Amino acid sequence: MPKYRYNATDTTGKWISGEVEATSHDDASTQLRANGLIVESMIEADDRPVSGRLSRSELVELVEQLTSLTRSGVPLPTGLRAAGEEVLSPKLRFMLRSLAKKIESGASLEDALVSSGGFPADLRGLILAGSRSGRLADLLTEFVRGANLAAELRRMFWSTLLYPTLVLITVLIVVRLVCSIAIRSVDNILRDFGVDQPGSTLFLIALSRVIVDHGTEMLVALVVVPMALYGLFRLMNSPADRWRLICRIPLIGPILRYCALTNFCHRMAMLLEADLPLPLAFELAGSSVGDAEVADACQRMGHAVESGQPLSKAVRLWDAIPAGLGQLFHWSENQQSMPEALHLAGDLFESRARAQSRFATSVLSVVILLMIFSWIGFAVLALYLPMIQLIGRLAF
Repeated sequence: MPKYRYNATDTTGKWISGEVEATSHDDASTQLRANGLIVESMIEADDRPVSGRLSRSELVELVEQLTSLTRSGVPLPTGLRAAGEEVLSPKLRFMLRSLAKKIESGASLEDALVSSGGFPADLRGLILAGSRSGRLADLLTEFVRGANLAAELRRMFWSTLLYPTLVLITVLIVVRLVCSIAIRSVDNILRDFGVDQPGSTLFLIALSRVIVDHGTEMLVALVVVPMALYGLFRLMNSPADRWRLICRIPLIGPILRYCALTNFCHRMAMLLEADLPLPLAFELAGSSVGDAEVADACQRMGHAVESGQPLSKAVRLWDAIPAGLGQLFHWSENQQSMPEALHLAGDLFESRARAQSRFATSVLSVVILLMIFSWIGFAVLALYLPMIQLIGRLAF
């Protein structure tokens, strides 16, 4: 017999949550009303585990729910079950229900979160640090802020590429239509009147034939070939080498690097504010920013600090560290103000990422416009020179 999970109030207005076995939703409601309860909400219980890890957006939504519940004072099991009824993701719904069940069985929120799995290492570290310091809600709020900033920077990067890509695809489609209609018509006219065609016209007509006959294959190749080359690139290089080479791509590479440095600085500052040891903070911050080169450097620096080396010497193990960030680590070692300095550095790198994104968008737009105007100018000259000869011959 299926189970139904309900939220209800009794005759005194007391909030009650629980489960009831019934043959149907209506049968469950009838049983509850017979017991003097007023049903507020009810869903069919589904305690089957849902496979797969929480996505980044699901994880942020979970942390937002936990932050609001810990600040509101609502009983956590009740609030978690109510939140589970509202979410659309089956994985997130199961996670919220699982947390509620563990807390009802006597576990603390921190123990329930850590034992649930599916959380990144840096978030688990924040949870443990927050439970020790009593600042769990503040640290979770800071985690959500950092996650939202990282998502915004990712959207900014892809929007930088989206506009030029759409314009280029549109231009290619228009070029194919022009080649199939206008250029072929002009070619037929010139051939019918026996006009001698200069080399530029012959080249344009030959190119138009290739575009018309193999345009679809060329468009597919523009997608498949880069994907195949990227797959080969992934096989032949380590993650750190891959990321290092990608970040050297003009215009686009600096955006990725500044985004990674922004996330690293804020995440490192957040972990240090949670009073985590410096070696552990390096390890967790490096593994959470999605930059393999930064992760490798942080792992080496963490081991060096753990072995007793001063921070000013350990940061030298990061070969590609920005000069300003290296000086910041050296300066804040003795000033005991590293979290504030790292937040400031993160804000500066964020400003650089946004400025580089605007610059890249402008440059790519100008390059595409120049390509379009160059093609139009070449096509007009190549077509109209023999047409002028034809008009002159017909005039006499």
